[in-house]
Amino acid sequence: EPRNRGDAMAMHSRRPWLTGHRILTLVVVAAMTIVLVLTFDAGPAEGATRKACRVRNTDSGQRFTRLQAAVAAAKRGDKLAVRGTCAGHTTIGKRLTIVGQRTKRSGGPQLTGRHKTRVLTVAKGAKVKLRGLAIQRGDSKRGGAILNHGDLTLANVTVRRNRCHLAGVALGKAGGILNRGRLRVNGTSRVQRNWCDSGASAVWNAKSGKVVLGGSSVIGFNGGVYGTAVINDGTFVMTGASAIAHNLAGESVGGVFNSGRFVMRDRSTIKGNDCGDPDYCSTGGVENDRGGTFTMRHHSSIRDSDATGVETKGTFTMHGASTISGNTGWCHGGGVYVSGGRFAMSTSSTITGNRVVDFDGNLICELRGAGLYRKGGRLDGVLCAPGTLANVYANSPDDCYLEA
Repeated sequence: EPRNRGDAMAMHSRRPWLTGHRILTLVVVAAMTIVLVLTFDAGPAEGATRKACRVRNTDSGQRFTRLQAAVAAAKRGDKLAVRGTCAGHTTIGKRLTIVGQRTKRSGGPQLTGRHKTRVLTVAKGAKVKLRGLAIQRGDSKRGGAILNHGDLTLANVTVRRNRCHLAGVALGKAGGILNRGRLRVNGTSRVQRNWCDSGASAVWNAKSGKVVLGGSSVIGFNGGVYGTAVINDGTFVMTGASAIAHNLAGESVGGVFNSGRFVMRDRSTIKGNDCGDPDYCSTGGVENDRGGTFTMRHHSSIRDSDATGVETKGTFTMHGASTISGNTGWCHGGGVYVSGGRFAMSTSSTITGNRVVDFDGNLICELRGAGLYRKGGRLDGVLCAPGTLANVYANSPDDCYLEA
């Protein structure tokens, strides 16, 4: 079976017949890693474009040149307006609203760690709303951009080009956001192009945490060798037109690793995620671990992964016209691979248009279970084609394979 997140460096493949292709795979993963690193660092040098930090407390009228100084002087409930680029680490321990103001002279408002420190820490008991800002170039093994212990709302905020410290060592927690409190990501917010070689490249939601990803927010284009985009140990809810899309992990699940409670609803999508190394991983979209509960509702979809769409050994339920489609698995389980727990479908949900392929075209494995492959666990409501009531159909080369 694929590796457990808690032991990233000891991961082994569920497909041992592919191990002879390890050298070729390493070359492919190395090439993808170089592309991601170059993309991560793309753009002009920060010092060449940075405008001076200007912070104004709109309630008191005070002005500051450092965000931490403005936070320290603010009263509970104040609003701070930020222009230019404010560098360094800021800790917030009170109720505050921080709003970015873009001008022709100062450009887009930015908070940066200059790849030397984490950008923001929100303390327990604090309630903070950030709006219209970019949070970038942070570096910390426990949340390169943000460590949240409080109640944090991001509205039209971009979290980009952050990383977890000690890349390649299994101590890194999150390149983007480590959440231990309550986090809402709203509007057109983006968590993108963050990097972590171990842990979560974009968001790690701890057992004590709750995340709501709403509006048209996107977690996308994040990467790492062992760095899954989203790791959820707590409660994670996707709503609206939100998406987790186009993330890459060389030797881990590309999109989501879930050991807590994860809910998709209101046409939210997990799409186009990739697991790069078929020797050491096999799932592009979602891996639902033992003890994890994953629910799809209201036309939500998991699709277009360049590896198995869903692998589950926990409890996975599809309701309300939800779909798993367009995923391409290696050898077994294009749409869904069930290795334990319980997998349930309603009659209106579908698994369709998935396929399984041989890794290098040499027919070194039998292609089975393009729609659904069951190695273990219980199936409820799964109706495989042929049949007029089938909800698993039009997968290639077959729809279902159930091991005895």
